[in-house]
Amino acid sequence: MIWIFDRWTNSDKNTYADCFNSGEQSVVIVLRDDGFLPTGAVSPYRCCVGEASGAQMEEKPLFADLLEVPDLWEIRMRYEYAEVWDDGIQKAKIDYASPIERHNIKRVNWMGQDGLVHKIDYYDKYGQLYYTELLDTEGGVDVRTYYAEREPILMYQPELDTYSWLQKGKTFEIFASTREFL
Repeated sequence: MIWIFDRWTNSDKNTYADCFNSGEQSVVIVLRDDGFLPTGAVSPYRCCVGEASGAQMEEKPLFADLLEVPDLWEIRMRYEYAEVWDDGIQKAKIDYASPIERHNIKRVNWMGQDGLVHKIDYYDKYGQLYYTELLDTEGGVDVRTYYAEREPILMYQPELDTYSWLQKGKTFEIFASTREFL
């Protein structure tokens, strides 16, 4: 049986267990992946990232204090989140993956001089930068870029519903819609 989810949330854990306990050979596909899918589930984005890197990775989320920041910037750890500061100016807010007690990074909300979030970096359960969202002035997503080993491999423009497959900085293929990409 094939199970298809639009997006995955932590509340879906019981449903996921049901998928594999149904007695049939099951495939779980998640169309919108945040980088923390359970083992055995697949997504079109993870397939792109996995194919590009070609490596089998160990699940090891990135601890918030290990985020790479410029010299002399500081990371202030809190229980529910962390912050990145430079000379008294907040540069980012780090949201933890669950369980939050482990202080592993799920996303980093980068702020401009005006204090508004302009870019969000999402990390996966392997501790790698999974994708980045550049935001417009209203906070909507302008461009989403997926990475394999910190190299951009796939760009998505929600407003145009267009995907661009990148290969070493050059456009390799363009998909005119999400349906065509899938």
